[in-house]
Amino acid sequence: MKNSVIIFFLLISFIPSVSHAESLSPAQKFQATQPVKVLIVPGHDNEFSGTMFNNVKEADLTLKLAEKLAAELHKNPLIAVTVSRNKDGFISPLVDYFNDNESQIKKFIKTKKKAMDRLIENGNIEPADQVPHASAPAKAAYQLYATNKWVDEQGFDLVIHIHFNDYGSRLATGGEYSGYSIYVPDITLLNHDVSFDLGTSIGKRLHTVLHTSNALTELKKIDKNGVIEDANLIALGSNRTLSTPSVLIEYSYIYEPAVLESMFPTFATAFARTTAVGLQDYLSGKQGTQKPFEYNFKSTLSTSKKQSSEVLMLQYALVNLGYYPPAGKTRDDCLVTGVFGPCTKTAVQKFQAAHKIKADGVIGKQGRAILNKLF
Repeated sequence: MKNSVIIFFLLISFIPSVSHAESLSPAQKFQATQPVKVLIVPGHDNEFSGTMFNNVKEADLTLKLAEKLAAELHKNPLIAVTVSRNKDGFISPLVDYFNDNESQIKKFIKTKKKAMDRLIENGNIEPADQVPHASAPAKAAYQLYATNKWVDEQGFDLVIHIHFNDYGSRLATGGEYSGYSIYVPDITLLNHDVSFDLGTSIGKRLHTVLHTSNALTELKKIDKNGVIEDANLIALGSNRTLSTPSVLIEYSYIYEPAVLESMFPTFATAFARTTAVGLQDYLSGKQGTQKPFEYNFKSTLSTSKKQSSEVLMLQYALVNLGYYPPAGKTRDDCLVTGVFGPCTKTAVQKFQAAHKIKADGVIGKQGRAILNKLF
């Protein structure tokens, strides 16, 4: 009996311990007032700049929005934020990791791909239909896989990739699709559950102001919050190369009016906040009472053919309040363009009537006061 006790004690002593902190989800850590480490990855870089429209590069847009999102998240002392690159390129820890661990990273990629192939061949995983994506250049793919490995090793809790959408067959003058989408790992990947919850929380916030993508390739997969499950995007951990929860947000199509140089700073500021609020909804386990975005309306706004960022934000506000597009109209009838046209006038009149002010379709002093209280 004595020997049995000794053997049992020895066996117990060799069981590896798992700390309480390691077993907690990001939301549980946050709710236990433990810091949550978030990596923001602005899509593409100075070498591989992604898509382009009117000489505006996707990589430049993603970096600007990433910096604004980081500034929003920094306001919460329990969120520790890292942005993977700056205007000069990748941050030095990533550059060093790419360069100093090339053989290990390539072996990691090869091993993970073989393991996934075996799972599929043995019938353990049945691949689902996927939204088609452009293939990443070999160097960019290596950096994405390496980032996944680094993220897990560094103990990040969440990853947010920032992108703008496009498609290959569009005209040089623009395209026919619009809206946002949020890609998350599908059920075959290691990080599906928390990623899906995070994507849904952010999507619920974005959906109060933006509409989900209407691209034909995405319509079959996208849900009401703009979430699409995907197994092929390296950023999400394809081939089971990432355990950390990760989402990839396509905020709009690169040719949409909000992305124009004159409009983008306003758009980026507003939706960095919307994203930050959605992330904090997930972490807190409930939808907070924060405004979907903040904007100070200053001007009298009325029918005009001129495009302006203030009209753009008015349209987003009217979408959020349920007045835009007006009853009987679709989003294709009433695009969010920053131009105060008939749809905006009708929506403003409905807004004014609901708040018992003169329904003349002009945003004046009273209308601004109400909007500034709401947003």
